[in-house]
Amino acid sequence: MSEELKQHALRIVEILQEQGNPYQRVEITQDEIKIVSTDVSIPNDKAAESAHPTAQEAIFAGLSFPGPAVSLDDYMKHFDEYKRRCSN
Repeated sequence: MSEELKQHALRIVEILQEQGNPYQRVEITQDEIKIVSTDVSIPNDKAAESAHPTAQEAIFAGLSFPGPAVSLDDYMKHFDEYKRRCSN
């Protein structure tokens, strides 16, 4: 990698750290610049293999959600929708 390209890349990293979020990355080609976000990330480990966690386990292990958390009232308003979307 040329020194000039490395310096530009480091500046992009700084901008992401200042203005982005940990789930964003920048993809640059000769034709376009993309800012790409990850909505859900599930690690490939034993915690992710458990299809039905017990009450002691975290039900969202390995997941992250974009944006700020909703209030408990808003969460409860949509709990029935959550249950309908569950696969079983």
